[in-house]
Amino acid sequence: MSTRSPSPRAIAGLLVATLATSVAHTSEAQQLPLRPGQTPGPRFVMPALKGEGDGPQLGFQVAHAVRERIASDFDMRALWVVPESTITDYLIKFGYPADQPLSAAETRQLASSFGAQELLDGVVTKTPTGSYRVRASWGLTGRDDMLQPLPPVEGEKISDVAKLVAREFQAARKQVESVQRCISLARARNYTAALAEARKAIDAYPKSVLGRVCIANIYDQEKLGPDSMIRISSEILGIHPENARALAFAADAYGAKGMADDQHRVLDQLVRVEPTNHRARLALINALASRGDLDRAKAHADTMVAQQAGGADALATQWRVYLA
Repeated sequence: MSTRSPSPRAIAGLLVATLATSVAHTSEAQQLPLRPGQTPGPRFVMPALKGEGDGPQLGFQVAHAVRERIASDFDMRALWVVPESTITDYLIKFGYPADQPLSAAETRQLASSFGAQELLDGVVTKTPTGSYRVRASWGLTGRDDMLQPLPPVEGEKISDVAKLVAREFQAARKQVESVQRCISLARARNYTAALAEARKAIDAYPKSVLGRVCIANIYDQEKLGPDSMIRISSEILGIHPENARALAFAADAYGAKGMADDQHRVLDQLVRVEPTNHRARLALINALASRGDLDRAKAHADTMVAQQAGGADALATQWRVYLA
């Protein structure tokens, strides 16, 4: 079964649906029900993973095993796992095949429709030796910059990799409370306290992307200069090479220091990560043109015109490149 594109009505349904559906099936998530007066923890959602090498059902099967493992590991007061039956019913209702992976935008929309604060997604591969390899990422929904890659895991059985993914997930979540406090304090412009919380997050989970992104956002707000931005962006990209926020910070910082080769390198990566980021593509076109690489500049200008349906700024850029 191939993935269907949702109709506008399906998308509207995802946007306006209430949480009643998920509440009705909560008891199926293998989590102990709440007692009177107890409050559920953050809501967690996990769609089918992207499967490679063993048919379309692989991602669905592994996601099922991981979700059930996480549900059994967490008390509902710590984490409220939206159960598979609820997700399945919901997707079918709005025209999606429940056993197929969603696009990144659809996954974010699914999380939003359930009011989920946390999301786990990834890719599972059947290796030539017959084992299973999972590359997963956990993140805070509503924040594209707050995505934490988990270490890849491999096991002989689906239950083995589910256990390993759940273990890495638990380890990564050690940073979450400090990260949330960092975000809140930064919004209140209490940068000293926010930075202290970000460092607590890194102490709790040394590979913390989320804590480092919070630091980068604060450095940007405080205008600390390109050297600070390059340093923290490099730390983030060393863990998560596709972090768009860090790539954008690094590109601006390298540009400010006149480091053209490095600026071109990170802009090229940023455009690959975010093909519709017109600001990044325009900066890359200018960088390529300044290096005399007009063929690639022309190709990017043509792409930008196509994406913007002939917008005036895109056409003006294209005209300047063609003139050159």
